[in-house]
Amino acid sequence: MKKIAYLVKEWGMLFVWMMIGIISVKAETGVFPTADSVKQVLFISSYHEEQIWTRNIIETVKRQLKDAGLRVDLRIIHLDSKRTKDKDKQAEILFQTLSEIRGRQDLIIVSDKEANQIFFSLDIPMIKKIPVVFCAVAVFDDRKQEGWENATGVVSKLDYEKVFLLGRRLFPEARKVYVISDSTESGRMHKKMAQSQLVKYERVFPIEYVGEHEATVDDLIREMENFDPLSFIILSTWQRDRQGMYRSAEIYYPIFQRRLRRRSCLRWILPGETVFWAGICCGRRIKELGREN
Repeated sequence: MKKIAYLVKEWGMLFVWMMIGIISVKAETGVFPTADSVKQVLFISSYHEEQIWTRNIIETVKRQLKDAGLRVDLRIIHLDSKRTKDKDKQAEILFQTLSEIRGRQDLIIVSDKEANQIFFSLDIPMIKKIPVVFCAVAVFDDRKQEGWENATGVVSKLDYEKVFLLGRRLFPEARKVYVISDSTESGRMHKKMAQSQLVKYERVFPIEYVGEHEATVDDLIREMENFDPLSFIILSTWQRDRQGMYRSAEIYYPIFQRRLRRRSCLRWILPGETVFWAGICCGRRIKELGREN
């Protein structure tokens, strides 16, 4: 519960900025003329409904809209991008919903880069008249695409350097760090972001990037068992379960902790994404990590 509370707290700060974007759009367009009218808001999530991250994000969106004094009828679309890589299917789901609403929404909120790419790939003229806010978008350079003047981006860059330096401070015995990502669009983006932030440390401390494969959790654990025992891991990844579905890394921290503890070695896992800093850390310094966060 403490971890989830921390997660929601961190995302709550991000959505404060999102609300600034909403207020800015509202002021410029006059979309929300009265405080008492019910606003029609569409939230496009790239993940599936059962995912913990998705539920926390949606609850935070609801709270921020409520705190802004808005009465909202919130409609949610789940594109299921962590369980299917069929972009055509995801686009079809989104296209059908956007066609149904026929421009009647007051605001559209898009969850992240993957949902953003699918959204921009569609050509529905009436949708371009609706204010759009992109939240938790790590890389979004085309906020002012032609025909999308009502779109505004909330850019969220994850601080891998800060996570890396925290690991060095908590685990001075470590002689190497592994940065693990996955093979999804987000996973590749995370790897690229981590590389750009940590490149200046590579000459003085060994950094190895692992990922961009279709490994299941069991496969990844077997791979991790061959890592240098005097190392720590920055885990910024989703992993496939035995049914081939992608699930949040936070679900697997207890599994990693339990399975890797069986070896008589030192091994620590740091959650790579800033919002997961309060996650489970393997090794004897878990209390120090708790105090740090």
